[in-house]
Amino acid sequence: MMVATADLVEAEGRALRRGMLHVAIAVLLVVVAAMLALLGFGFLLYGLFWLLATKMSVPAAAAVFGAVSLILAGAFSWIARRMIA
Repeated sequence: MMVATADLVEAEGRALRRGMLHVAIAVLLVVVAAMLALLGFGFLLYGLFWLLATKMSVPAAAAVFGAVSLILAGAFSWIARRMIA
């Protein structure tokens, strides 16, 4: 009886270790994907800024782009708050 319990605990430990490894890899992949998405979003914003800067002066483009970015950030925050509440 004692040997069977020890074997069961050992098998469960191996299964837990394997499961934790899969979770750790999944979390790592999500973190890398999030970092790449932020980098891509940053370059997209940078490109849009320079596109706007070719149509008007650089300070005016920065002001317009900053205002649009703040509006988008506010909208995203509002959506997130509505989802949580």
